[in-house]
Amino acid sequence: MKQKTSRVELLSSRVKSNPIVAALIVLGTVVIAFSSFTDAAKKLLSIVPKQSPEEAREALGRMSLPYTPEAFIQSAATGDLPAIKLFLAAGIDPNAKNDEEETALMYAAYKGNTNVVAALLRAGADVNLRKGHHTALRSAASGGHIDTVRALFEKKPDTESIDDVRYYFSSSAVSTRSR
Repeated sequence: MKQKTSRVELLSSRVKSNPIVAALIVLGTVVIAFSSFTDAAKKLLSIVPKQSPEEAREALGRMSLPYTPEAFIQSAATGDLPAIKLFLAAGIDPNAKNDEEETALMYAAYKGNTNVVAALLRAGADVNLRKGHHTALRSAASGGHIDTVRALFEKKPDTESIDDVRYYFSSSAVSTRSR
């Protein structure tokens, strides 16, 4: 152990006495840190759409998907993440509703499409939107989609949404439903 310590001390003293070696070590450290940062930045930027809204709408057209809330919500229900990303890049409101007043988040949560739910939440979908007592949280919970429930809870649903899920799963609500 003593020998290793003396080697480290010897190396340290050589680095201290030679500013070029010290500068190269610092430069190497900076390069490594910068490359790590660049990789992280690339991953972060890959989330951001690279297409203009017009290009995204053209891509949707090539997929035979009209730029409508109904097609957006249907894509969420089927778990079509590439289509969801295109709709969002094209500028669709992540809280768009269909004729039944249901959102893409509600459908994706019901089906347990956690990746779609995450994309919608990143785009600003409101976890607390409801149709009566129906919310995305209740949809995910009723389907037993635990990962989706977790993703929704990260957005801190309001107490009314949480209480509704509790009520839905309480024995009185279950026994009432089964009659």
